[in-house]
Amino acid sequence: MTKFPDLKSPRTFILFIFFVLVFLTLFFPLFYMLISSYIKLHYFSLFDPKQWSLYFTVFLDHRELILFSRTLILGLGTVFISLILGFSLAFLFERTNMPFKKILKILCFIPLLIPPYIITISWMQMFGNGGYLSKLPIYNMPTVILILSLSYFPIAMFLISAGLKRIGSGLEDAARLISGPKKSFFKITLPLLLPYIISAALFIFVLAVSEFGVPMLLHQNVFVSEIFYQFGAFFDHEKAAAMTFPLITLFFFFILIYGLYLGKKSFKSVKRAINKKQILLSGKLKIFSLSFVFLILSFSFLIPIISLFYVSSVQGFIYAAKTSYYSLFNSLWLSVLGASIITLFSFFIAYLLNHISLIKKRVMETSLILPAIVPSAVVGISLIRTWNTSLTSLVYGSFLIVLLGYLTRFLPFGIKIMSSNFEQLNSSIEESAVLTGSSFSKIAGKIIVPLLMPGILVTWVISFIFCIRELGTTLLVSPAGLETLPIRIYNLVHYASPESVASLCLMLIFSVIIPLALIPLLRKYIVRKNE
Repeated sequence: MTKFPDLKSPRTFILFIFFVLVFLTLFFPLFYMLISSYIKLHYFSLFDPKQWSLYFTVFLDHRELILFSRTLILGLGTVFISLILGFSLAFLFERTNMPFKKILKILCFIPLLIPPYIITISWMQMFGNGGYLSKLPIYNMPTVILILSLSYFPIAMFLISAGLKRIGSGLEDAARLISGPKKSFFKITLPLLLPYIISAALFIFVLAVSEFGVPMLLHQNVFVSEIFYQFGAFFDHEKAAAMTFPLITLFFFFILIYGLYLGKKSFKSVKRAINKKQILLSGKLKIFSLSFVFLILSFSFLIPIISLFYVSSVQGFIYAAKTSYYSLFNSLWLSVLGASIITLFSFFIAYLLNHISLIKKRVMETSLILPAIVPSAVVGISLIRTWNTSLTSLVYGSFLIVLLGYLTRFLPFGIKIMSSNFEQLNSSIEESAVLTGSSFSKIAGKIIVPLLMPGILVTWVISFIFCIRELGTTLLVSPAGLETLPIRIYNLVHYASPESVASLCLMLIFSVIIPLALIPLLRKYIVRKNE
């Protein structure tokens, strides 16, 4: 590992400035929101019950406890179904000879790209009030859990697939010969998969509990929607801020348990082996497994997209383009700018993380990922309370507040992606360039950036997808006259014609999928250019 240079170095100074900006952007609004909701009076007293009254109300009020329990049911139910679907698919793809595995595995990634609220709108047009197929009781919590599970199961599938690849079939075969397949699964396979299962469960739980659009569209009141109502409908900003505390505490608690549990155990397999042996499925089992995968893909994105095409029309597309082109344009340029800023910050922060000791790196990585677990509505409220002042009106009343929302929500993911790419870069290359006396800008422009260009591209595209589909934070912080496409869809879903709403949903889906489809072509072009 390269030794980090002296603080007087221009490189260190630049990195230090980026690091300070990132921490001020990510953490200051959240801390300021919690502190300002606590200190309501002109003086500060830790033991004054008046300053704790809101927190007592949130934790002890019967209605708030019911909302909190509903939120837990939503998160745990989504985790349970997503893990079942993800584990089943991962096992079929990694441990059997099921045909068409590669193409099916790629297709299983698509539900993660489509915003869950778009899938919800499609099901509402089919089975909701006035649905064109039949009216079904979809306005309930089980439907919310099902839709979110069908959106987030790819997370469990890909993480568990990575775990199955690392176990090695030889280890499992030896265990089966000694203790049988049942004990082999519970004593060998499952313990080695626990880090991946727990990571998937934690990530899915956070996403499900933080989801804003699906519960709101299906009229299910949970903690995140209650925070939004308190802030936007009742204008009780202090209570809305205080209500964020239980959610943040819950997330921190789960992360702490996750770290303590995994930190005390060893999940390493004997070696990383290539799984050549697979379970041979008979003809009937192949048909059954393919039918199972096709059923999941159908309900997760095929049927909703087909329904949107069915409801939309040429006239609907033309009308949507005429009336909503400005919203689409806003989404595109804000997402391009947001993804570029996220990628730039991610590059320098990831560079910093890979030039410090391992312990410091892990601590900083954990700290930087914490804002990603904060619900979108909470991020929006924190930004409003921080920047809605006379001194910062230029930021609050312009597109800059939207970019700050993108940066706060998605920068941790960009840093994680870029950090993984830096870990694959041989440090001796940079050290050789430093010995020649080259400046930091020259080393970065001539060596680091070209070598990491595929990773930089992936970071930008993923950040773009996150930005263009964002709803919860943007809905709260967008200034007057700056409407993005997700906000346009959300505002029109109950008032505009189904044809227009379906056309807008398809426009958003295409805006998400097309950039991702261009990644392989751009990566090939970059590789050929660097050869």
